[in-house]
Amino acid sequence: MSRKQGKKWLFIVVGSILFAILLFNSTSRKIVSIYLESRHMSSEIERLTTENQLLRNELEVASKDSDYQEFLARKELDLISNGEVQYYFGKGKAKKDEGK
Repeated sequence: MSRKQGKKWLFIVVGSILFAILLFNSTSRKIVSIYLESRHMSSEIERLTTENQLLRNELEVASKDSDYQEFLARKELDLISNGEVQYYFGKGKAKKDEGK
């Protein structure tokens, strides 16, 4: 075996041993786990930041536009104006008439 081949095999063996130590070491696994969790949290922060900006924009519009306020009240709270009759077709939640 030549000297170059001997160094090559030594490098492969030492590299394999170091790789195995890193792979099966609990500290290394914990570092990788923390890194992956950090990446997940960064993407979650980005998603929440975008959602927050959309909600801020909606709040700004809702605070200035009375028609939009009425739309939200009807949609989110199922409110109706005086004198209106609300009809439900098919599946859905119907309000119970409390006047009877």
